[in-house]
Amino acid sequence: MRLGKLDTEAEQAIAGRYAIRSIPTMVLIHKGREIARQSGAMPPHAIVQWAQGAMMGMAG
Repeated sequence: MRLGKLDTEAEQAIAGRYAIRSIPTMVLIHKGREIARQSGAMPPHAIVQWAQGAMMGMAG
């Protein structure tokens, strides 16, 4: 898993492509396809749980 940060003001085209309307927004992408999205601040452990849960959902 890789994490990235996007400056939505500098990269407005990418922010638009992923329909980012609020900050922070986390988008989990697998093979170019969005599989999960979460808006709002979260503590680090909650981010890990969110990502793991989304990835587990892909296995089904």
